[in-house]
Amino acid sequence: MIILVAGGPKDFIPDLKKFQLEYPNAKWCGVDAGTRLLIDNGIIPMVAIGDFDSVSEAEYERICSEIEIVQKLPSEKNQTDLEAALEFVCEKSVDEIMILGATGGRFDHGLSNIMITQRYMEDRIVTIKDKQNEIRMLKPGTYTFDKNDMNYFSLLPITETVEMVTLSGMKYPLKDAILIREESLGVSNEIIHSKGHISFAKGICLVVRSKD
Repeated sequence: MIILVAGGPKDFIPDLKKFQLEYPNAKWCGVDAGTRLLIDNGIIPMVAIGDFDSVSEAEYERICSEIEIVQKLPSEKNQTDLEAALEFVCEKSVDEIMILGATGGRFDHGLSNIMITQRYMEDRIVTIKDKQNEIRMLKPGTYTFDKNDMNYFSLLPITETVEMVTLSGMKYPLKDAILIREESLGVSNEIIHSKGHISFAKGICLVVRSKD
């Protein structure tokens, strides 16, 4: 696993030290100001990527002195720092990516960060997580999710429709249903057993798991 930490508001970012304990073999990547947060928590990432316009000159010098690979990007470019970081880590063999610090603050950045993950989901699990939400984009297939403290479970169509949707282990099961992007049928379900199961045959959707 690779964990990317972007420069979103600190209040939205989970406890990084708990993540370090939960995923002791994970590699870390700092994205712009997220790098500063990693260093402040005693985590030295394998790489730092960004234009670093959100850190001071002294903080950037500290980043360069403590991290072996620092990729400084131009401030005016055709992609966000997070997209550049995803491109970098996906050049390596990685089966799971967790993204922190990508929500909260500017809505356009948060929405863009979610949509970008569609490009990288084909061969790996890519999840965006904050203190209250866990977001993952899915292609057609069958998936199992463990029950956890994020009680609410929503399926949101990205394509116009998501077809042949079947849900089991849920408070509101479905059988071969169609989810339509302009409707809210898939919102606010709950896993009521130890595991919840999802399958669908056509379309792209987001799974959003949330605390109240």
